[in-house]
Amino acid sequence: MSMEDVEIWCDRCDFKSGSGRTFGRYFYELKNGQLVDLNREPGWCYRCENIESIENFSDKDFIKNEIDNNISARQKITTSISFKLFGHQKKHVMQFEEKIVQMNYRLFIHEQRKSLPKCLRCGSTDIISVKIPDPPEGAIEELPIMHLKCGGRLLAKHSDFRVNIILPKLIYTLEGDFIRKETGR
Repeated sequence: MSMEDVEIWCDRCDFKSGSGRTFGRYFYELKNGQLVDLNREPGWCYRCENIESIENFSDKDFIKNEIDNNISARQKITTSISFKLFGHQKKHVMQFEEKIVQMNYRLFIHEQRKSLPKCLRCGSTDIISVKIPDPPEGAIEELPIMHLKCGGRLLAKHSDFRVNIILPKLIYTLEGDFIRKETGR
């Protein structure tokens, strides 16, 4: 997988970081062993004092809409004459069904969750969401938070290189606690 890193630095001290800290494949593991995509976003972790991946639970309505939309799309295909007569688009039906299952798992996690969203590096709940800018090539943009250690401005620009790696799977409990890392595909 090839990804472009955004460099992040403070204009007042020697702090340097990058969006590469948020790269990864993150999953919750259910009691039955099923892995479910972990919805995350970039954020500032006050314990790590850095940009990290943090859990994002703001999408409950989005999940419900996605479930409804996928059920409707599946229904359109399965009630079509070509599907009934010839079985066309079975692959699409299976994709819709898998997405519906995944979204129902995510909704289940939302409803079962007791703890606050966490930093996925250290487990702290002392976090805030931060949108990492996507500046035009060569431009510098300011992040919407200041560097709390020194009060400087956090700035961002696209790095001159791309990262091309196979990312490990990072597995968490439903409460956002790290379980293990799996390497490979």
